[in-house]
Amino acid sequence: MLVSEDLALILTDNESGRMVASHAIRYGLAGAILCDLALQNFALVSHDEGDVRKNRIQVTHRDTDSIVLSWALEQLPRDDYSQYRAIERLKVGAQVHILDALVEQGLLRKKVGSVLGLVKSDRYPTVDPVPEREVRKELLATLEANESASPEMSALIGCIGMIGRAQHVVAEDLALGEAKSIKRRAQEYMNRNWGAWAARKAYEADRQVIAVS
Repeated sequence: MLVSEDLALILTDNESGRMVASHAIRYGLAGAILCDLALQNFALVSHDEGDVRKNRIQVTHRDTDSIVLSWALEQLPRDDYSQYRAIERLKVGAQVHILDALVEQGLLRKKVGSVLGLVKSDRYPTVDPVPEREVRKELLATLEANESASPEMSALIGCIGMIGRAQHVVAEDLALGEAKSIKRRAQEYMNRNWGAWAARKAYEADRQVIAVS
């Protein structure tokens, strides 16, 4: 599975089929997709400390069987983007395309709905809980026991840290000190992972624009 698919799984409530509420989620999902593109050799990245608008992504376009990556490549038709611009293009639509991919894989089911009959509000309850359970188990082992992480797990933890939900999505019954430790470690992963870092910087830049306006 992709990093972005693992992230969506653990952020979606098994019974209600709703994703946790956070303005940062769509940025985190976009950052996870960028990580997927890089891990699957669809993108080369440059990352320097500083302005995320100046760091570049070189995109390689070729066929893929992945619903998520096919959609992402359609959103990035040029060969070169700033990391900020790539996040901006992917954050709109990332959630629904990732969740629909999980439906195709038989892990979730889609319940079409609306709010007051006006605003579309689909839900995605869990069908097969095993993959999510395994992801949470690996997450907890990595964050608690300081185990070495694969590139995919490093990216996943970084994106969770970017959203600020690590202590909530890893386990429900963490003690206060343990929760703070996991949150801190997830933020350390975020700072080391270019996709999560780019998502955080784009999120902060957009928030600053809104605050000024």
